[in-house]
Amino acid sequence: MSDKPETTNPCVLHDQSCRRRYIVALGVLFVGLVLSAALFAVLRSNEYGFARRQFEQSSQDHILALRRTLETDSLVVKSLRSFYLGSEEVTGKEFSSFAVSLIENHPGILAV
Repeated sequence: MSDKPETTNPCVLHDQSCRRRYIVALGVLFVGLVLSAALFAVLRSNEYGFARRQFEQSSQDHILALRRTLETDSLVVKSLRSFYLGSEEVTGKEFSSFAVSLIENHPGILAV
């Protein structure tokens, strides 16, 4: 055994003040954790809402573009029908010259 007093633990001499320090440190740690968790939840909610609104807007844009394309293709098909109904006899040459301009301006009509 040594004659030196044990000085490795600074709290031996000031037990009450050391406990207060630990309690304060633990309190600060707890408050920090709670605030971090709350901030995380708020930011995650905001990011989720932003991503959802962005997705919905993008979806609406695609739906409108698709609707516009389908309406245009429908008009092209109706004009072909009107071309046939307005003529007593349609030759292949007449049809080709009428249809070529429609196909050039509306290439998606070939899918219909």
